[in-house]
Amino acid sequence: MFAVVAIVAAALVGYRVFEPLLVEINSTAFGDQPDVATTVAETARLENVSLIRITIGQSDDRFVATLMTALANIANARGVERFIILRQSDNTDGSRSVIVGFTNAKDADLKQEFGDRYDYVDEWGNPREYIDASDARTLSAKLLQGTADEGRRETP
Repeated sequence: MFAVVAIVAAALVGYRVFEPLLVEINSTAFGDQPDVATTVAETARLENVSLIRITIGQSDDRFVATLMTALANIANARGVERFIILRQSDNTDGSRSVIVGFTNAKDADLKQEFGDRYDYVDEWGNPREYIDASDARTLSAKLLQGTADEGRRETP
């Protein structure tokens, strides 16, 4: 009886009793010095989307590698194989907020899967594309080896 009361009391004061373990990756794990490191942190995990906060360091290759590693790890933690970046925005402190959708559906329609609030094209007019977690890991490994230059876009 006490356990039930404790769980109800915790829920009433805004605490989640079973909070999922959120993912955070720092590019110091790939050799960056702390003063130039990129950090990708999952700040919230909802049903099929995660909110991500990115603090961007000075290394472009390590930024993309860190981001792809973090998103692949989140997909793995969720038990899904694909993700898609749904929305990005710059924060006043220089960090970036990103909403990422996760699914196992191979040909998922973005609006049916995640809702009408997300567009088929990104903020720069490019079509949004699903990324397989395994492809993200491969890209990350190539970038860390310094062998992948193709397919990269600069972020504004």
